[in-house]
Amino acid sequence: MRRPMYDTMSTLFEYAKGSISDKDMEEFASLTEHATDEALRLAQVCEGIACTVESDARGGHPAGSFHGADSVFTLLCALAHSFDTIAAMAHVGDAATYHLNCRKRGVEP
Repeated sequence: MRRPMYDTMSTLFEYAKGSISDKDMEEFASLTEHATDEALRLAQVCEGIACTVESDARGGHPAGSFHGADSVFTLLCALAHSFDTIAAMAHVGDAATYHLNCRKRGVEP
């Protein structure tokens, strides 16, 4: 399974976590909140697409762009990339929060 964003962001964070300032670590920790916002935005987009597809299926003039295999493939690949990115943001944000809390308590992670 390809997870380019998740694997890249996780690896970069692992290498950099020891040299990241507390202020910057707080920015990394905020990725968890941004991931939540992004997931909610993507849920709205998916709902809108579903409504368009359902409306097209009922007849009338097709309004959607997802009638052929190529367009559906492109859509699903875009969604997969978005979910990969959201997972990476949540993972790095959670790890940053953990490391920041350890620093504040004076404990090695």
